[in-house]
Amino acid sequence: MSSSDTKMKKTDLPTVSDRLLKILIVLAVLVALPDILSLFGILYEMHPYTTLEEIPAFYGLYALVAFLTLLAIAKFLQPILRREENYYD
Repeated sequence: MSSSDTKMKKTDLPTVSDRLLKILIVLAVLVALPDILSLFGILYEMHPYTTLEEIPAFYGLYALVAFLTLLAIAKFLQPILRREENYYD
């Protein structure tokens, strides 16, 4: 092995990686803070148009159902749309 293989990079040091982890955690909390505050109605008062929108986390649940529906459709269509490995040969 050459000497360049054994050299440590700055990001390999424990203090740097710990600092990066702390920075990422702080950024994640700052990004999530408006959503958390709006969940409790602190930032603004919601004015739902329908009764479904009054359900807590309605849009998140709606997105989850839509995602799972797309996965089910993809699983159903996969055998129909699949081609042989050497289809273009």
